[in-house]
Amino acid sequence: MLIPLGSTEIHGPLPMGLDTILAESAARAAAERLDCALAPTLPFGHSPEHLGPGVIWVDAEVYSTLVWCLLDSLSPFRILVLVNGHAGNLGLVEAVSREFRRENPEAEVLIADLWSLAAERFGRSLRELCRVEASLALFSLSMFASSLPQV
Repeated sequence: MLIPLGSTEIHGPLPMGLDTILAESAARAAAERLDCALAPTLPFGHSPEHLGPGVIWVDAEVYSTLVWCLLDSLSPFRILVLVNGHAGNLGLVEAVSREFRRENPEAEVLIADLWSLAAERFGRSLRELCRVEASLALFSLSMFASSLPQV
């Protein structure tokens, strides 16, 4: 079971909620390729550093509880993969995953953090990751547009 985790925040000229769009897009592509189940996307993250109109974030305790509830609800699936699209979520996602595995030794909980993967592939500079983010946004939006019915 793939579980996309995003956030709703401003990304300059890029779409609001980009981290959610990217997490869902990556998880959907992986689910199709691996022929596995895909959970609905959690569109809110822990983003207290982002302020402004339209930014929706939850505090650390609420976010941790949401992730725990997702894992607990979906625990009948043998393997749970959290596909994280927002860097601000990562520390909490790691902590909740560790605790969940500790309390549920049979649980197979993995984390696929898009930004850690991008940093490994494209380098660790913020400038490079911003370019990657913009490229991923354009790709995801083009994939979304191509999936719309033709009129």
